[in-house]
Amino acid sequence: ALYLTTCVLLWYSRLLLPLKLFTTFLHELGHAIAAWATCSKVTGIEVHADQGGVTHWSTRADRITCAKHIVLPAGYLGSAAWGGAILLCCAHPASSRAIAFVLMGTLVVALAYSLCGDNSRERDWTLTWLSVVLLLLLGGLLYVSYRTEWPYRDLLLAKVLLLIGTMNTLFSTYDIWTDCVSRTVDIS
Repeated sequence: ALYLTTCVLLWYSRLLLPLKLFTTFLHELGHAIAAWATCSKVTGIEVHADQGGVTHWSTRADRITCAKHIVLPAGYLGSAAWGGAILLCCAHPASSRAIAFVLMGTLVVALAYSLCGDNSRERDWTLTWLSVVLLLLLGGLLYVSYRTEWPYRDLLLAKVLLLIGTMNTLFSTYDIWTDCVSRTVDIS
C-alpha cells in the first residue's frame, strides 16, 4: 500500500519518469515477444521521452491477420504480466535476484535494438540511456546482494523491484484505461 500511495502521489513528478519509461519499454517488449512467438521479424524497439514507443515488426503476408491479433494487444498484456511477475518475485531473495537478472537480459536486448535497430526518430537516445542507467542500477544492487555482508542487502534489491513492479502494474493499468476505455478517438 505504501508503494502504491507513493506512486499515486508522485504520479506527475519527474521522479517517476524513468519508471514510466521502463513500463513503456516493457509494453513494447510485449509486442516484440508476441511478434517473435508468431515467427515475425522484429527490426526495432523504440521508447521516446514523451512516454510513447514503437515496435517495428514485419511478417509474411499470409500470416499478417493472425499475427496482428496476437501482436497488437500483447503490449498491454505483456506490460501488466511483467509488473505482476516482478511483484511476485519480490517475495523471496532468490527470486528477486532471478528477476533482476531477467530484467537485465531484457535491457541488453533493448540496448542492442536502440543502437542497431530501426528508429523512426533520429537522435532519440531515450531507450539507450534508460537501458544503461537501469543496467547499472540492477547490476549495482546485485553486486551488493551477492558480494557484501550488509544485513539488508537482499531487502534493498527487493524494495527497489517492488517499487518498479508497483509502478509498472499501475502505469500499465492506467495505459489500458486511457488507450482502450476512456479515449473517444475512433482510430485508437
